[in-house]
Amino acid sequence: VLSAGRSRNMVIDRLDNKVLYVGSVSSGIFKSTDSGTSWLPVNDQDTVRNISYLAQSADGTIYASTGEGFLRATAKSRSIPGTGLYKLSGNNLVQVKSSTVTGSVINKIACHPSNASNFAIAGTLGLLITTDGGNTFTQASGAIPATATAMTVYYDNSGNIFATATSSLNSGGYIYSKVYKSVGGGAGDFVDITPSSTELPDMAYGRIELGIANSNNNTIYASVAKSTTTNNISSATLYAFFVSKDAGSNWTLILEGSPQLDPLSNGGSSAAGDYAHCVTVNPYNPDQVFIGSYKFYTWTKTTGGPEGIGTWIRYGNEFAFNSPIYLRQNIHDIKLITSGNDLLATYFVTDAGVYKSSDDL
Repeated sequence: VLSAGRSRNMVIDRLDNKVLYVGSVSSGIFKSTDSGTSWLPVNDQDTVRNISYLAQSADGTIYASTGEGFLRATAKSRSIPGTGLYKLSGNNLVQVKSSTVTGSVINKIACHPSNASNFAIAGTLGLLITTDGGNTFTQASGAIPATATAMTVYYDNSGNIFATATSSLNSGGYIYSKVYKSVGGGAGDFVDITPSSTELPDMAYGRIELGIANSNNNTIYASVAKSTTTNNISSATLYAFFVSKDAGSNWTLILEGSPQLDPLSNGGSSAAGDYAHCVTVNPYNPDQVFIGSYKFYTWTKTTGGPEGIGTWIRYGNEFAFNSPIYLRQNIHDIKLITSGNDLLATYFVTDAGVYKSSDDL
């Protein structure tokens, strides 16, 4: 399944899982109505082209952010600044707020699971939350520093907000990133729930991605890349991978990164933890998680075993061109189609288009 260049994520329509939306960082929004077999631009005459993220609210509205983040310094200097937040009205993008309010980079959008008026955006102006459909935004506070750059944001099924942010951007890298939580989603109620372990030498965390289990919101995974301070393409390897079974109050270290087992790198010369990094939890099994970055892995907890003990399996190969197991490196998003307890399809959003697997992983 091909799209126009690099895409950061995909939306599966809430009412029809054959309808897919992908935003390109240079070519606008594309739509498929047949599960990805064919694609067409939503509006190839639209002047808003640099889509950084898409999200769908509870009432079906598609929101689109502009201004790509997660770029190293050299790429960032060539990127197109964002012009704000938009929503899709028919085939046209209508501006919700300009970059004066949202910042010139929006990394992610998260929508409340049931209240269409509530959503949040993470970007260079911090974590911004609206409860009136985007008419006004409030900057998140509490434990989150006012100067922080927000990297990711998520709602769980109860409307609690989880986010990752850093107050120390340096040469395109993320230094001492942290994880925050707001019970009830209040903008002023964020507390620090950053995972830690005595087995790690320090907490110099780079980009952190979270995965929340839809079937059990107490189960949360955190994938932590090493912090990066240069354009060294091998530096953002996996630092640690954690799981919490009590919504972030306590964490168990599953894996400390190493060249022998690292979804974020090729084990040596190249790593993508700062650039392409995502975590998705199996929607019907909270003890299985999918990790995408330079490579794609699953981790499944051992049945009946202690927390943190499980099996890692790698799927796909970036060198197996023209074969059924080929999967492009640099995975930015993983989306799943399920029916009951069956996994029908897995979509991988990469630098070079969208790939689909029909295997039950």
